[in-house]
Amino acid sequence: MKKISILFLATLAICCAHTIRAKVESIKTISEFEELKEKGCPMVVKFFTPWCQACNMVASSFHKVSDDPHFSHIKFVTVNADHAVELADKKNIKEVPTFLFIANNKVKSRTVGIKNPEKFEEFLIERINRKLPAKKKDHIEGVWDNIMGTFNKISSWTWDLSSRMFSAIKGLFGL
Repeated sequence: MKKISILFLATLAICCAHTIRAKVESIKTISEFEELKEKGCPMVVKFFTPWCQACNMVASSFHKVSDDPHFSHIKFVTVNADHAVELADKKNIKEVPTFLFIANNKVKSRTVGIKNPEKFEEFLIERINRKLPAKKKDHIEGVWDNIMGTFNKISSWTWDLSSRMFSAIKGLFGL
C-alpha cells in the first residue's frame, strides 16, 4: 500500500510540474502582444530571426530557463522579427536578438545582442531575478500543500489501520 502511495504521489507531482511550468509562446501580431501584456504577468520577450546566428546560439538556453519551475509565473515569448514586422517596428527593434523584460505592463529592461553566448543562461536568470517580480506563493501551491498534508495524514492512518487489521487477523488465526 505504501509503495502504491509513493508511486501515486510521484506520478501526480510529475503531472502537476508539467502543467504548471512555463511554456514559450510565439506571437506574430501587435494584438497578440497587447493581449498577453494585458494579462499582467511578467514577460521575457525575445525578438529574433531564423538567420541570426546569435539568436540560434541562445535559443536552447531561453527554452531551458523557461522550463525552470522558479520562473513558472513568467511568460516567455518569442517574436520572429521577419514575420512580425509591425510589432518589431512598434517596439523599436533594430537589432536581433533583443530581449524585453516586462512587468506591470511596462518594459523594465531591454537587452540588445549577446556578449557571451556560453554564459547567456546565467545572464538571463540574473536579469529576470533583478528586473522582474519574484514568484508569490499562489493559490495552486497553497492547495497543493493542503492536499499533500491531507494525503500524508490519510496515508499514515491507512498504514496504521492496515497494520492493526493485520495484527487482529494474526491473532484470530493464532499466527
